[in-house]
Amino acid sequence: MGLASWQRHGLDIAAAAHKPVLMDEFNSISCGGVDGISNTFGVGLWTADYALQMAAVGYAGAYLHTREPGITYNPFDPPAAVAGGAGAWATNTPYYAMLAVSEALGAAGAGGARVVDLDVLNSTTDGGATAAGYAVYAAKANAVGALVLFNYQNASGALADFALDGALLGAGPVTVTVRYLAAGSVNEKTEVAYGGETYGGVGDAQPVPAAFAAGLADKNVTCAGAGACTVQVPGPGLAVVFVGGAPRAEAA
Repeated sequence: MGLASWQRHGLDIAAAAHKPVLMDEFNSISCGGVDGISNTFGVGLWTADYALQMAAVGYAGAYLHTREPGITYNPFDPPAAVAGGAGAWATNTPYYAMLAVSEALGAAGAGGARVVDLDVLNSTTDGGATAAGYAVYAAKANAVGALVLFNYQNASGALADFALDGALLGAGPVTVTVRYLAAGSVNEKTEVAYGGETYGGVGDAQPVPAAFAAGLADKNVTCAGAGACTVQVPGPGLAVVFVGGAPRAEAA
């Protein structure tokens, strides 16, 4: 919360004047990142969390910084060949994070999104919290398009239960679609899956079914009564909960 809020006073002034503020550059570690940190799944989760946190405090947009091939925090790298030459592209963990964020924000509809930090387990103030969550609303309405729920437990497949308040979902019964971004550990670099698919080892930008344990398929959950229900998120990982229907998982 503090990292995204250090310019909160200026953001509030800009909002009052109806002026958008952009974060012109962000990523994990400056000057190209660090191998074993910037290219891991843990930092992928952090990237998604920080992007949504910036939206929650008032940034209108943010640019994820990239550099020349081989830099550890790049979302993807071109083939090791002359410019425009043939060869396989490499997809890195920040790409998966931005794919999840873009789909969550897109669920708010064409009019734009308004993001609210749900302060799960006091995550806005507790640096040791192992969970976080955001609600993505349509910009000028009270309708929730998606929820993004984070489980930071570094225990492969360990499930965290998130009780969804009926006030977020509307009158039940409501069927939501849960799409997972997951990996076996926070240190994983290649076996990362979103929507049950992976770009690991793929060079043509077409995802393939993830043939490893973290490759979880989308799940439909019916929230009965007043809309309340429970969604389970494996750790480490996040879930995008689409309230109004999920897009097909594909390259953005």
